Amino acid sequence: MKIFISSCILLLSVQFAALVPTYEQQCQGAISYGIDKNGEKKLGSSKVSVSFTPLHDDEDEYLSVFLPLWNSKGEDVKTFVSFEVKGKPYTLYCAWDSDNFRRGKGLFPTYTSACSWRLSITGNRAIAPVTNSSISIDLLTIDDNVPITLGFNDKKTVVAANLKEIDAYQLTFLECLEENRMSFYDNSQKNRIMLKKKIYNKEIETFVYGLIPDQKLIDRSVKYVNADGVSLTIQCNDSFGYLTGFVQQGNKKESIDNLFTFKSLDGYRCGSRLPLLVQTNNIKFDFNARPLDFSFSSTDGSSVDKPNILFHSDNRKWG
Repeated sequence: MKIFISSCILLLSVQFAALVPTYEQQCQGAISYGIDKNGEKKLGSSKVSVSFTPLHDDEDEYLSVFLPLWNSKGEDVKTFVSFEVKGKPYTLYCAWDSDNFRRGKGLFPTYTSACSWRLSITGNRAIAPVTNSSISIDLLTIDDNVPITLGFNDKKTVVAANLKEIDAYQLTFLECLEENRMSFYDNSQKNRIMLKKKIYNKEIETFVYGLIPDQKLIDRSVKYVNADGVSLTIQCNDSFGYLTGFVQQGNKKESIDNLFTFKSLDGYRCGSRLPLLVQTNNIKFDFNARPLDFSFSSTDGSSVDKPNILFHSDNRKWG
């Protein structure tokens, strides 16, 4: 295989099979861009295209990047997609020589090959804004000037001025239609909250995402109050530094730290899962005891109240 050298950061992918999301995962769908053999922006009969699909699984938010090449029998090929951050390109390359297209015979009659990447959204600002496995939350929330360039050998063109057209921007894909999931902003638009009721696992999932970097340490908390008058509070303190929780009934207050089935802290978010029925020594909290009220608050004054929240399955009649 021929090696292609570039002054940009080389992120060479040797994956030739796409990570194709299922229908359920796609939700609002992928955003695609393409260029023709002359490097002109074109979608449809394009020479090379790129698709971006934002996704969420149980432990990760990520941007799926799929870079296919069409009708390229006998060619030595280098394709790439580049994100320009503050004047510096961060580039995902896909390179192979003509012999490798033989792998596609029978599977890809038009000699299509592709590379794909799963870029986990991260709040770690100590690494590059884009690597072959991650993309900075800042590019999806506060950086408006991130031109996206698509290239084929010596042809390239800017196909998008920034990431705003992609549903990953401001994490809006978390609002897509998925059963028992809801997502909303706080009153200041600084935080996004996502709640998910997992019926078959009998768990409730709670995530808080910071959309703007904290200028000082901030504590965030979510609070559920059920029909029994019992409250359950989850605290994400010191700007997502640690996570703790407790239940309270009247003057009685008990920790639930040992009852979390999942906890995640990643610089810009905190997430947790709890059983739908939480039982401490003396207090029981039932997430199915409706009405179920929800609230969010932070020490910088951000807040949101959602009384009587309802998931899709709450209105379903069983049996």
